Amino acid sequence: MLMKTKPPIFPPLLMVGLAVVTLGQASAAAASRENVSWSPRVTERLVKLPGNFMRKAIENDFARSGLAEQLSNVADQMTVKRETLLELKEAIESAEGELRLELEHQLVSEKRSFINLMRDHQNIRRKKTETKIRLYSGLLKKLKNTENSMTPGANALMQKQRAAEKRFKKTLTEVDKKIISSSSPVGSRYAQEYEKNLSAIGRLSEALKAHPMNRSPEISGNPVSSSEYLRQLLSKNQGEIALLDQEAKILSFMAKLVSLDALSIADRAMDNDPESPAGTSSDDTTPAKTIDLFIPDNV
Repeated sequence: MLMKTKPPIFPPLLMVGLAVVTLGQASAAAASRENVSWSPRVTERLVKLPGNFMRKAIENDFARSGLAEQLSNVADQMTVKRETLLELKEAIESAEGELRLELEHQLVSEKRSFINLMRDHQNIRRKKTETKIRLYSGLLKKLKNTENSMTPGANALMQKQRAAEKRFKKTLTEVDKKIISSSSPVGSRYAQEYEKNLSAIGRLSEALKAHPMNRSPEISGNPVSSSEYLRQLLSKNQGEIALLDQEAKILSFMAKLVSLDALSIADRAMDNDPESPAGTSSDDTTPAKTIDLFIPDNV
């Protein structure tokens, strides 16, 4: 009669190493299922904004997007998962035997989930940064087109308009001087109103110059043009992509370590299994020591 073979005690442990290999695919699939996006557009209104305010407007637009919400959700899940890992590591230190193996198995599983979350978080940050690079590149291109769009004829017309404006202001100034210098009541009253208006214009002009939204964009405290400011923002975000590439490399090494941890646990589980077929046979069951079982008693 054939005896039924008993299934191995820790079959899930043997599968952990294989499961870890699929980390990247699982993470990518999870990210693709999420319906999140951020699609800012290059507009005339955005191009005309002061540099510092333009950057803040873009950040605020992102903060209201579905992509920002997903980034926050994943970050919250990472915080909870990290606490779980710390609790498991603490529990393993005081556990023994099969309980310790089971906790170590659970720790490997939680590490795998944590790496998936970190990959999702990184993918969202990369999507955000790549979107900003496209946006800043589009704004810089549009700004250059605006600066170079004036034809020679339009430029000549603008120069004539400015010259005419200067002549008009000069004429008004001469009229003002004649009226103010007059001893008539009209001249005296005009002079008083003129001084009041001139003072008000001066104060408003200074207020306009000092207004935060009218200041030139700055880099390290130095005023720069809008084009230079956009180039600086582009460079900063390109540097962020390089950092994300480094983080991706770190995650790949972490995944390999988790895979090795899983294989180590499976190896120890098989060593500790008394019914393992790989176990060493007892000295009492060697052929030389079992011949008495086959020789009749009367021989």
